[in-house]
Amino acid sequence: MYNGFMTWLQVINALVVAIGIPTIVKVLMDMGARLKTLDILEKDIRDTIKPDLKDVRERFFALEGKTSALFQGGSPVQLMTKGERALEESGLKKYIDDNKDFLILECDAKKETTAYEVQEHIFKLFDKLTFSEEFDKKLKEYAFEHAITTSILRRIGAIYFRDICLEKFKMKAEDIDKHEQKK
Repeated sequence: MYNGFMTWLQVINALVVAIGIPTIVKVLMDMGARLKTLDILEKDIRDTIKPDLKDVRERFFALEGKTSALFQGGSPVQLMTKGERALEESGLKKYIDDNKDFLILECDAKKETTAYEVQEHIFKLFDKLTFSEEFDKKLKEYAFEHAITTSILRRIGAIYFRDICLEKFKMKAEDIDKHEQKK
């Protein structure tokens, strides 16, 4: 009986090895193919979609700013009267003026580039700028009360600060359309 039991155990073991190993190998190959597909998708998103979304976002800012009469959408963008009022009333002007030295340090690496590159850097900086909880709440309340987005408020602040920074770097807003390297 012992020899019969070992025979059945050997048969079951042989079946597990014969069926199980090829199945495990197939599953692993399928997983590898799916991971490769995910890598391809990630690359496509990074190289194709993200740059297109940046362009869409910039166009959205320009359109929303123009339709709300906060800033004009030509190049270089400039604050309109309503935008200057929003800058003042929201507290962004005071925040920028109070933190000007820190903000200029954040842009210092761009002073040997072009006015366009300085503007782009400042727009990105203000898109990601972290405010104190209290000030952030104030901005959100102002945006809600005036039916504008906080992104537009940030853009208003960025336009204001861009002019401060360009002056500090001895550049002009009119030079934003010129892409030559500063000498």
